[in-house]
Amino acid sequence: MRPAVVSLLAVLGLLACGCSSDPQPSDEASRNESDPAPAADTRTPTLPATPTRIDGFAGELVAIPLPEHTRVGKALRLRLDDGTEVPVKTYHIMATYLGSTDPWLGSAAEWSAEPATKSESAIAVFTLPAQAAGQGLWIGETRHEVQWLTPPESIEGAEPAGAWRPTLPPEAANNAALLAQLRAAARSPLTRWRVRLLLDGMRSGVPPMRFDDPVIESWATYNEERWRVAFARLALADPAVCDRLRKRLSAVMDFGGGVYAPAWPTDQRGLDRFLSDVLSPRGPRGGVAARAEQFMSEQPQAVIWIVDDGGVLTGEGRRRPIPLIGVANLSGRDALAFGYLGDEPPHPDLLPVPSFAARVLTVTGVGDVPKATVRLSRLSAEVPISTAPLEVVPPGLRIGPLLPDLSMERWLYAQPAAAPANLTTHALLHRPAAGPDGEDRPWELFVECRVPPGMTGEDRLCICIGPPGLPGGVVCVDAMGLVSTRLFGPEDAGPPRRLSVARSEDRWSFRFALPPGSIEPGGLIRLGLVRKTAHGRHAWPRTLLPWQDFPSRALIDISGWSGLAAPER
Repeated sequence: MRPAVVSLLAVLGLLACGCSSDPQPSDEASRNESDPAPAADTRTPTLPATPTRIDGFAGELVAIPLPEHTRVGKALRLRLDDGTEVPVKTYHIMATYLGSTDPWLGSAAEWSAEPATKSESAIAVFTLPAQAAGQGLWIGETRHEVQWLTPPESIEGAEPAGAWRPTLPPEAANNAALLAQLRAAARSPLTRWRVRLLLDGMRSGVPPMRFDDPVIESWATYNEERWRVAFARLALADPAVCDRLRKRLSAVMDFGGGVYAPAWPTDQRGLDRFLSDVLSPRGPRGGVAARAEQFMSEQPQAVIWIVDDGGVLTGEGRRRPIPLIGVANLSGRDALAFGYLGDEPPHPDLLPVPSFAARVLTVTGVGDVPKATVRLSRLSAEVPISTAPLEVVPPGLRIGPLLPDLSMERWLYAQPAAAPANLTTHALLHRPAAGPDGEDRPWELFVECRVPPGMTGEDRLCICIGPPGLPGGVVCVDAMGLVSTRLFGPEDAGPPRRLSVARSEDRWSFRFALPPGSIEPGGLIRLGLVRKTAHGRHAWPRTLLPWQDFPSRALIDISGWSGLAAPER
């Protein structure tokens, strides 16, 4: 199977395995989502590449990114082949990132433009004169082909039923969390067109939401008009393919439990190539419908990830973990899924997974091979899993690192992130030596949390013990030592409890004795950790989706502990 078909994301402790698809996350999103940032900072964003062909409408503005090292301002000259000068203005694009960050889509920003003094993240804004028809355009010393685009309203036959229908699923229309994400995405000139596909179908050339900065508005509108022409051409060639493409480009995933979130492709280079091909004067080889089918086939058709390693155990003999696996269907068609260990079962338990929906799959069968096979319709993938408990021997089991929540791009393209070096969390599970009176001490976690300079706000470590939903199974300790026990509802009443916390300039640490009942029959412990800070959330043994309440559980076997005294720290 080609890597582009299925994205796998599996992370356990210090082991990571991911099969990434050909498209890569955009440069802007490659910044670690958990990196501490000021409440608002202005940065130079990465813009799409300069097109080799200039597409434009008669008498309408063209706004294109300029290549690096291009002269800007008055030094930049635009000329037609016949030498006619084309008036042009150049602007430097800036994005001021706001303090609030959506862990799925990233930081929202306010975009602005000012007269360019350097070529980095600069755009040129100009109007193609009528006599440009048949001529090329010279930008500095580089010649570009020029083509006139026909407005989509003028493309005869490009208005079949549903051609401009909004793509937002009706069941998600009133989802407050999703609408908040779409409002943030609409604030970017690079993604407003996707929000328009969802909300108004891009039927009109006049956007219902506009940018305050006229240069940013011109740039966004130019980009959207090119997409509108592409959709009109595709609707004329094959309405069904056009409908599927529009839904894929603005995909919203149903994760179950009332959670909806964007899941659209973000490989800007791939999007640019596709749009350029569809708008080509000669058309792509095989036609625009075939090119759209090719583009959709290059995108991930499914995403498979581990939801929980040890939330469910086998009930007989040597108890083993039964992994819960998330399966997201991006194929555009409803499908059936099943997963198994060892040989394929003759009668698998089939799980319906609707198009653009994600469901949780329980694998069946037996086997010691550290992988499960997951099938979704005709797609098949092998998922690395833990088939046996983690064994604890002196001096103890080292736990960590804790990994930040998945963003949309990292989930879609199987790119797990690492926590910043100054925000890492590690722990050691061990049994302390007996006390002076020879009395055994309970098993404990020694936890160390690093802190970046100047960090303020929430900072607490939650220890999740036992199967999901176990009353009293989540205990949280904050940086001041305050302990709270969540009973999957209101927190405990009564006076607050505190642990002793050792603090220094760049870290804090504590010891936590596992409460009675933490150890299950056979010397097994199910354990997961989540650290929540003002700069994001980190978890072990698996990185989490932002809306997951509880982490995966690692199954830990302490029965082999030799009883030797743990070394002093």
